[in-house]
Order: sequence, then C-alpha cells, then structure tokens
Amino acid sequence: MLALAGLAQRLTPFLLLLSVAIPPIAGVYLASYYIAWVRREAQVRRAWRVDSLLAWLAGVAFSGLGISLSGVTAVDSLVVAMAAYVALHFSFFQRGKVE
Repeated sequence: MLALAGLAQRLTPFLLLLSVAIPPIAGVYLASYYIAWVRREAQVRRAWRVDSLLAWLAGVAFSGLGISLSGVTAVDSLVVAMAAYVALHFSFFQRGKVE
C-alpha cells in the first residue's frame, strides 16, 4: 500500500532534509554549552532565542548551498552553526548582561 503511494521515492529526499537540518542544532547546543562553560556562568533559559534560531538557519543555508569545507556536509553545517552562534551571541548580548 505504501509502495503504491510512492513512499520509497520520497524517503531519500526526506532523509537528505534531515541530514541537513539536524547537525546545526548540535552546533548551536555545543556552542551554547562551551560559551557558558568558558565564562563560568549559568545558562539562561529563555522562551525565544533569536541568536540560536539564526545560527541554525545559517548552518542549514550553508549546507543547502552545496559549499563544502571538509567534504562532509553535516560537519560543515555543524561548524558554521557553531561559528554563527558564537558571533550572534556576543553581538546580541554584552559581557555580563544576558536578558
């Protein structure tokens, strides 16, 4: 029944979409953890994190463009998301002042 619906043909593009969208999430988490660890501050819980969302979008957009730094798209998007989060975090929030 599922084969008649064409599910097998749609599985590969779906898995490709997941491989592009999930690694930047890990990059944002890692960067957020290391920033809090280096600065010895507790991570602030906020309902909406614009810097995190923009960093994730940067990682997804970078891997969507097809530019490859390491030859592995997932690693490239993770690194770009980490760098974007660090840059956005320090541009949005001044040292010692997190809202």
